[in-house]
This record gives sequence, structure tokens and C-alpha cells, in this order.
Amino acid sequence: EGDWQSTGGWFFAANPELSPTHIPAIWDPSAAAIVVQLRHGGIADGGFNTLTITENASIVARHSDDMATHMVLACEGRRYRLIIIGDLASTAPLSFMLPVDHFWDVRRAAMSAFQEHVHLGVRRPRPACLVPGHSERWRLVQWLRMLDALPEGVSARELAVDLIARDAGRYSSAEWDSSSERKRIARWQRNALAVRDGGYLRLLNGR
Repeated sequence: EGDWQSTGGWFFAANPELSPTHIPAIWDPSAAAIVVQLRHGGIADGGFNTLTITENASIVARHSDDMATHMVLACEGRRYRLIIIGDLASTAPLSFMLPVDHFWDVRRAAMSAFQEHVHLGVRRPRPACLVPGHSERWRLVQWLRMLDALPEGVSARELAVDLIARDAGRYSSAEWDSSSERKRIARWQRNALAVRDGGYLRLLNGR
């Protein structure tokens, strides 16, 4: 089931000293619009329940409390994050909950992607609001690498060499001071710290 207490099935920068119990954003659909919300009480014919939704997917992480179960499912290289209101052991049909708010489009896209892939077996390209593009994903990975290196006292030039351009290691002091790599690594550091310190919430809502 995975160690939900350390990551909750997410891959983003957050304070590792705090668990999801104290920062519920990783499970809270009000903060993460891509979390699919379900409840018992759906139509029986052609519907699904908590048993059938896991037939073609594996449970990566799961956490239950008095009100609901939070679950991360993996299916053919994709992950779906769910909150199921009510007793997980119930075999009653499930229905989707789709709040009408500022994140309507993202919630609807997440629900449709889950329904088509996991329940109907149709695997379509994911909408842009649900997954970063190639260049954005690369940049976010570089920011994560930077955040890992900062506590070790790695210099800005060393970061630039590892993350942006190997040639930066051969620059003279004057060339480095005026280089685009120095300016870029400084900008990346500001942005990476901002994402770590709460900006990641925008990623969870497709922004």
C-alpha cells in the first residue's frame, strides 16, 4: 500500500518533517482539484464499487479515517487519487461528486480520465491541466534536484554546471558574473523555494 505517511503517493517538494496528517493538502480535494471524489449511492446497473475500481489497478497508498478513505491507484503507468466517502468495505455502487467551483474544468477532466481508463479501459492522452508538459516536467525535476543540493552547501556555479550547462564550469569569474546561467540559476532557486513553500498547491489544481 505504500508509505502514505511520508509522501501520500505524491512526488513534489514539501517539508519532509511534516506528515499529511498535519498538511492535509495532499488528500484534501478542496486544495487538490485532481483528487477524484466518490460516494456510495450510485446506480447499480453499469456502475462500479470499491471492489471493481481496483480490479485493473493497484493500490499505491491508502489512508482511512472516520469519514472517508483516501486512495492512490496505479494503472498502466498512471496514478489516480481518490477520496471515497463512507465505508470502504461497502459493496454499494459509487457515484462521482463534482463540486461546482473555480476548479470545475480540472475536476471534470480528472473524473473523466479516471472513469475512462480504470473503469472503461480506454486510455486517452491526459489533458494538459492534469499533467505538466515535457519542458515543464523537466524544469520541475531540475528544481527538485536543486532543493536536494541546497542543504549540502552547493554553490550557484556548481548547480549551474549540474543542472543547466556543463560549460559554466570553465567560465572566468567575469564571464560567470555576467552569464545567463548565473541569472537563470538564481531565478530557479527563488522559484523552487517558492514552490516548496506552498506554491506546489497551484500544481495540484492544474495551474
